[in-house]
Amino acid sequence: MPAAKILALIAIAVVAAVGAGFFIFVPKVPTSPPPSPTGNETTTPPRNPNANVIGYVTDSSGNPIAGVKVHLGGLAGLLTTTDSTGYYEFEVARDERDFEMIFEKAGYDNVITTIHVTATGVAQQNVKMVVSGHEPVTVKFTLTVPYTMAGDSFSIQFGTSDPIAMQQVNEVTWCYLKEATAGDILTYRYLVNGSPVGSTNSLKVVKMNRIYETRNMPDWPNVDEMNYQKVFDFIPYTNNGLASDLELGQGFFDLWGINYNKVGLENTSDVAGPSMERMKEKMNVSWVLLTDFVEYTALDPLPGINFITPGLKSVYTVTQEEMNRFVQQAHALGMKVLVNIGTVWADNVDVSLANRSKVRTREWLDAVWAQWGNMMVEEAAKCQVAGVDALQVRPRGDMWNEGDNYAYTSEKIREVVARVRATYDGQVTIGLIDILDVNEPSSLDFLTMWDAADFICVDLTQLHITDSDQPTISAMQGVFEAALSQRIAPAAGEYGKKVMLNVQFQSYVGAIREKWVEPSDVYPDLVRDWQQQADAYESLLRALEGKNYVNCLMSVGYWWDDAMDPFNANNSPSISHSVRGKLAESVLGKWFVG
Repeated sequence: MPAAKILALIAIAVVAAVGAGFFIFVPKVPTSPPPSPTGNETTTPPRNPNANVIGYVTDSSGNPIAGVKVHLGGLAGLLTTTDSTGYYEFEVARDERDFEMIFEKAGYDNVITTIHVTATGVAQQNVKMVVSGHEPVTVKFTLTVPYTMAGDSFSIQFGTSDPIAMQQVNEVTWCYLKEATAGDILTYRYLVNGSPVGSTNSLKVVKMNRIYETRNMPDWPNVDEMNYQKVFDFIPYTNNGLASDLELGQGFFDLWGINYNKVGLENTSDVAGPSMERMKEKMNVSWVLLTDFVEYTALDPLPGINFITPGLKSVYTVTQEEMNRFVQQAHALGMKVLVNIGTVWADNVDVSLANRSKVRTREWLDAVWAQWGNMMVEEAAKCQVAGVDALQVRPRGDMWNEGDNYAYTSEKIREVVARVRATYDGQVTIGLIDILDVNEPSSLDFLTMWDAADFICVDLTQLHITDSDQPTISAMQGVFEAALSQRIAPAAGEYGKKVMLNVQFQSYVGAIREKWVEPSDVYPDLVRDWQQQADAYESLLRALEGKNYVNCLMSVGYWWDDAMDPFNANNSPSISHSVRGKLAESVLGKWFVG
């Protein structure tokens, strides 16, 4: 995935909001209990003298509600939470304008209102929230099964009632819609050909009320389905043909979380551990990928050419203490850690082909590789202290190639890997290879430095898989098998190395046909399709059966927690590459759990 672009997009959004004086966080201090008035009037002085939007949140009896998420400026705006007295406050630009406000907390109905802010004074919005309960809820049960059971029929049984036939979606997916009431406890189990399979499960019915997926989207094709309570289960495929040493990896969405923390969503250090526990439970994940960044900057004395003097500056998003804690949490769960060192272009660097062709002399390239190697050694030292199991050095695509001189590039990468090994004693690989077409050679064919790596890392994210909006599992499987046999197996055999496959499948209609859309943008005309993402993983895993040269499938892009999907903050459904909470998560569990 193009991590640098994601970093730039989010960073630009944050800088723009702050630079324009739009949102500024204000710390909370103790105060008295909430007053009785509600509405858009000023009755209480703010706790912070700079705050100009304040208020209290109470229940129907006037009791304060703590922990309410308060969004100012919609879900794409500023976020804070109420304290123990139900109080919240913001400081915003002192302009005459209206802001949408959203108040949400599990167990309560969401409240949406508008507050008017003036150039002077303080605007107060007090809110009463009503406890949820007894609302009608549609629960969608989806079951994914081994493809060897394609000829079987499946049903679902609630309590002691008669089993109900499920609807078949495709050869491995079955579903059933259950009308229930919020607060109900449903006990259920699945049956295959009339006989129970697996254990009895229990589910509490909750009203989803997912504002971010339905507001301002009345014409969305599946807007009603978005608010279903979704349940994804699987029947383990325990006798599959995957290699005995094939392990599943999950890569966290590339940033450590610094940009999300700036907009107040989560503390990444705190949510990493619970997320890894979820990975282990639901998918039996063995490897977890953490991306750390170094940033390339260049100062150019000549107008219009920012690439003349190589200057590299390391900007790590993960501190030594944070990495130590991350590795300790993973190891405690029996998981290994792979750190990907990505290189990001700074905003002031002109990386256009025209500029690169003007300044990429051999002397310039040698200097770039030497300084980039220095940064890799620094990062390797950090990984060594933390006990990281494997390290992936990742040059920036073809930016530092000398034309088509792949021998030069291979040698420079080999030199950097040797320097890294002098500091770091874990496994080392190189992240560089994208296979775009099964019938076309890639850098995997041209570069020759794989003898210096412990294993080969190949990314299939940009692979051309289909021209169809609704590709079948079998059609996608054929493309993956061709990529494995024609492009990957020869390299694995030549170098005697195992292969780690990196994949990122997005989840909208046509996602498998397209190359990529950036998860930080909004695409109102794209239709969410979690089934297609799940089918892509199903087809790839079938293609991997019997392929003993692949020993890890790394699914990249797992959201740090359920609140960090950028689409949640942009009134669009999650069409991203994360499998968290989606059918694809159960498909991976089906193949690797049990």
